Amino acid sequence: MDTLILPKTSIKFGLPNSRDWKVKLVYLDHAGATLYSETQMEMILKDFTTNVYGNPHSQSDTSSSTSDLVRSARQQVLEYFNASPKDYKCIFTSGATAALKLVGEAFPWTKESCFVYTMENHNSVLGIRETPESRGSSTNHHTENVKSCLPIKSFRYALSKGAAALAVDVEEIENQNGHPRNDLSSLKLSQRSAQRRSRTEILEDIPTANSLGSAYNLFAFPSECNFSGMKFSLDLVKLMKENSERALEGSPYSSGWSLINAAKGCATQPPDLARFPADFVAISFYKIFGYPTGLGALVVRTGKQLPLTCSNSS
Repeated sequence: MDTLILPKTSIKFGLPNSRDWKVKLVYLDHAGATLYSETQMEMILKDFTTNVYGNPHSQSDTSSSTSDLVRSARQQVLEYFNASPKDYKCIFTSGATAALKLVGEAFPWTKESCFVYTMENHNSVLGIRETPESRGSSTNHHTENVKSCLPIKSFRYALSKGAAALAVDVEEIENQNGHPRNDLSSLKLSQRSAQRRSRTEILEDIPTANSLGSAYNLFAFPSECNFSGMKFSLDLVKLMKENSERALEGSPYSSGWSLINAAKGCATQPPDLARFPADFVAISFYKIFGYPTGLGALVVRTGKQLPLTCSNSS
């Protein structure tokens, strides 16, 4: 069967004559982002031509107006995810990938830590394990396409800090009627082989759990897979917080922090953080609105004590 793959821009500029292509199946690529609407662009143009916005870090009337808009935008993001401003903060980034990199760099990895991730995940999530550049190599399993804007010396992710990395498959068990059960027992996690660097490959001066007071673990999964469109149960957040020992029996992972990559899923079904209190949520506004590019956010839960660190070079 011949397949014609059409980019999403074909909607706007017209489809080719199918009689010339002898097409039996048409596939519309709409996974990356929606098309921006004419109304949206008209409102943006009107806003920019009738208002003046200054640097929010300066002291002026135009700067104050910009600061007010930024605060309002942060609040709207939290409301979109039903997240209380008492429990969550919104950090604007250059996109979902930058938000995920921020977690990977700032997370307090130790030699006792474990990074668990679902097999169906975006390359940017898999890159939290370790990027190719951090090992001085051009290739690495599952991370060939990971790119970065940070200097090589700043790459200090899970594996390079001595942590273990564990991939899991998620199966949602159905009841006799063919519908998923409405409890945590419906979720079954199957472990793959754990990864860990040899002592000679681990960066020096890595803290231990004793020096930080605890071993910090991270579990990452997408709310919706970018490639397959598979939607994951957000009950995974509760499962890994409340019963991770049962779900990952025999693994180096114990209860820890959860990360949802909602870059694709938030466009149609944003995670309800009041029901599923994930610790980190990465989002892309480009995938919601189609414009502008290079704008995303990291929603961070503030109620738990987590000693995040930032590289001076980032």
